[in-house]
Amino acid sequence: MRFYIMVLLSLLFFAAVSCKKSSTPAPGHLYSGRIINSICGQTTVQFTDGSAFGQMGWVDGGITYNNVFKISNPCNWKPDNSPLTDTIKFYFVAPSAQNCALCMAAGHTPDTAYSIRYAQ
Repeated sequence: MRFYIMVLLSLLFFAAVSCKKSSTPAPGHLYSGRIINSICGQTTVQFTDGSAFGQMGWVDGGITYNNVFKISNPCNWKPDNSPLTDTIKFYFVAPSAQNCALCMAAGHTPDTAYSIRYAQ
């Protein structure tokens, strides 16, 4: 009987460990998202590929968004002139120094922030 209890507890432990989701996106994996808003380098993106990363329950303009994040590398994430509300493809990259001029407008952005590289 003791043996069966130990086996059952071991199986439950391994099931719990193997089902744990990662809390950070994988570098090198291609993700897709939609630009929710962007002002003066403060850009908010919502995942559109079913990824369960980012902030849940972020409210902007009376609309609640899930799986959103702020782009933390505004100086070098994309080519210029990417239109607002575009669906974008991107990779996650290591954070880097941001040495560019941005305006001082205060935008409302999620608390969660990731560094990305535009893929298209």
